[in-house]
Amino acid sequence: MNPRYSTYLAAVCLLALTSLVQAAEEKDSDFRDVLELAGLSAETLATFSDGPDYSKEDWQLLVKLIYRLDLYPAKQLTLWAKSWNSQAELELGNLYEVSGKVDSLEVLSMPDDLSKLQSRPKLYRCQFRVEDSNTKLIVLTSRVPKRWLNRNLSAGEPVRFHGVLLKAQAEWQPLGVMLTDRFSWYPTKNVPLGQALLAKYGFDVALFDEVIHRKPFVKSTVSREGDAFYACLATISQVDGQELAALARENVTMVAEKWRKVREPLTKQQIAIGASVLERSRVGVSSVAPLFLQPEQEVGELVHLEGTARRAVQIVVSDRPELETYYELEVFPPDSQDLPVVCCATSLPSGFPMGDKIREPVQISGIFFKSWQYRSRKLISTNGETNRQQRLYTPIVVTRRPVWLTDANAQPSLWGLRGGVAFLVVLVILWIYMAKLGRQDRIVRNASRQSQVLDQQHPSLSENDSPKNEI
Repeated sequence: MNPRYSTYLAAVCLLALTSLVQAAEEKDSDFRDVLELAGLSAETLATFSDGPDYSKEDWQLLVKLIYRLDLYPAKQLTLWAKSWNSQAELELGNLYEVSGKVDSLEVLSMPDDLSKLQSRPKLYRCQFRVEDSNTKLIVLTSRVPKRWLNRNLSAGEPVRFHGVLLKAQAEWQPLGVMLTDRFSWYPTKNVPLGQALLAKYGFDVALFDEVIHRKPFVKSTVSREGDAFYACLATISQVDGQELAALARENVTMVAEKWRKVREPLTKQQIAIGASVLERSRVGVSSVAPLFLQPEQEVGELVHLEGTARRAVQIVVSDRPELETYYELEVFPPDSQDLPVVCCATSLPSGFPMGDKIREPVQISGIFFKSWQYRSRKLISTNGETNRQQRLYTPIVVTRRPVWLTDANAQPSLWGLRGGVAFLVVLVILWIYMAKLGRQDRIVRNASRQSQVLDQQHPSLSENDSPKNEI
């Protein structure tokens, strides 16, 4: 084929796709318009079989629908989605927002000729119960939370999703069928304490699956990592500060207890991590060793850190109206080997200094997000290369508001409190001792003065003639 013709054809396809997206977004009716423009009418959807085994035509239909769902951002799908109402008339092809619980799932593999062309060659079939209803559905999805695949799926996992109706519930079809590209997940158990806390305040924990460690933040075309980060920040700003701090301290004890109970053979790295966790837990704070060395296992974990903030800057987010701004601090805990922990906070204490040359003691209660690759501001020269910035990895912790330990309103750390009490006790003991010495000194001085007066009044009185011997 002529290269010029290929380029022209690709441009025409891209223009047609762009027009399709714009036309769909301009309409404010429903998702069915998108499907109609793509040749997926209600009559076409009605040909989808009852299952459980799907034909090649069924699979082709599912692939086309998933592509359309992936084409639009979650905000647009939310605008199109209708609220689910089991009592109302439901129409094939409509996009509905449904909340409920997943009880089980099974993996479905696509036919070979289709799977080779797909980035996700599998579908998952879930048994689903609609919230506040006896309605049961079969939900097909191209993605599920990763923890579910490790046999950590519990019956009754709370989720919400935007799904296309493929089969309406009827007397002959007791289970309706819907298709979605992903679940939003709000777990209450079998997850780290920080994830459960965020889910309580409306954070979609499945977004943590989008995090890519030991890399810079990736583009939205690669993953929804950016959405996860900003959603995590926006959610933690709603969490009560005292609740966050109390749970973070509780998690320090819980994590230490887990390491104490480990009995299986450990690698040298795991032994070092466990020793650091136990050592730092004795002073009531988290170790940063797990965040540096095993970040994949620590995502969503609550941490309680103390260290020195050496940098604080404000970040303006113009395209995130739910957040608008946040603050980035470089905090150096005692066990970080002079490497920073980047703490992203939604607010700062009043009067907290800003800039690159600060030295402020802070306390951070937050949630570990990812291991971030960044370039140091210091230049290095190695192997003939000069003026090259060193690539480093640092944990990113999301927090609500750091505690400024020099702030008069800040609560002192556990060790600071103990040290203050000990100092006061020593001060009181010293005062009592000095007062006792002073009293004895006054007695001696008074006795000396009385003796001098007596000698002046009776200069011939010897020691043997004293009143004491007369008595």
